[in-house]
Amino acid sequence: MKKIGVGVLGLGVGEQLARTFHAHDHCELLWVNDLDRAKSRRLSRELEAKEAENLEQILNDSRVDLVAVATYDDVHVDQVVPSLESGRHVFSEKPLCVNRKQLLAIKKAWEEQGGNAKLFSNLILRTAPIYRWLREAIQKGEFGELFAADGDYLYGRLHKIIDGWRGQRKDYSPMLGGGIHLIDLLLWFTEERPHSLFASGNNIATKSYDLGVEDFVVSTIEFDSGLIARVSSNLACVHTHQHVLRLFGTDKTFILDDCGSRIHETRKPDSEPRFLDLPSLPGSKGDLIPDFVNAIVTDQDTDHLTREVFDAMCVGLAVDESLKSGSKVEIEYI
Repeated sequence: MKKIGVGVLGLGVGEQLARTFHAHDHCELLWVNDLDRAKSRRLSRELEAKEAENLEQILNDSRVDLVAVATYDDVHVDQVVPSLESGRHVFSEKPLCVNRKQLLAIKKAWEEQGGNAKLFSNLILRTAPIYRWLREAIQKGEFGELFAADGDYLYGRLHKIIDGWRGQRKDYSPMLGGGIHLIDLLLWFTEERPHSLFASGNNIATKSYDLGVEDFVVSTIEFDSGLIARVSSNLACVHTHQHVLRLFGTDKTFILDDCGSRIHETRKPDSEPRFLDLPSLPGSKGDLIPDFVNAIVTDQDTDHLTREVFDAMCVGLAVDESLKSGSKVEIEYI
């Protein structure tokens, strides 16, 4: 069978994506592109792909079936939309885009393909074994009724904020850039869309650098079921990179932090939690790619997955809206 021709834009995280596509039996890595020409030249030679000067060169190659976008957050839309309009499948790094206008443009370009172009964003925590187990346990009812959740995205990489591209963008969104992972997990676990939220934040940890962005953002999110979730994105914390999650059900409590993942199954004061020996991180940044490629090869209907990306994005965008307005907002889905 014909292999899926792939072009990859952006070789930060995109390098891992390129290597995953290159190693996949059903794919042929044709093009790589990065602003750092030395990097794209090195990787193109190593993986036997061509070095593209721009997106147009990739789209002009009729062999290309799929475009992977791993460039800076604020330019994703400039590559996702033309790729979809040309009929290509798109696998984009998170966030899919950075504002509502861009999201609507992406949705329009995707819908105009009538289901022929598949679109997904690299919400990679879905592949971690602990979260797959947790989702199944929640859907089986093992936790009873969920009533509270806490999720903290502890970035812990201050140098990337100060010296990297994030700190150079005055409208950089900590929630879209990191907290979106935890928002997606909560929607994925519950199969429920929240209706409203309130967000606040500060830049105390980085104010001396005059970056112009909030480095800590927290949001209280309300669901129709009564579940209330608190999600934060903490870019400058004095901590190693970590995802912290606590889920409170009427029958069990789940906690994941730097002490590991564990379940509390009783309120008895002398009880010990049950620790779970399951990885909380994916094996690589490319772990969603095999399923995406398989969906293309077998022509699976993945529209529901794309709409899940849109839903998570709408929640993340509502966080930014609330942060700017200082008021509670109703979440507008597209």
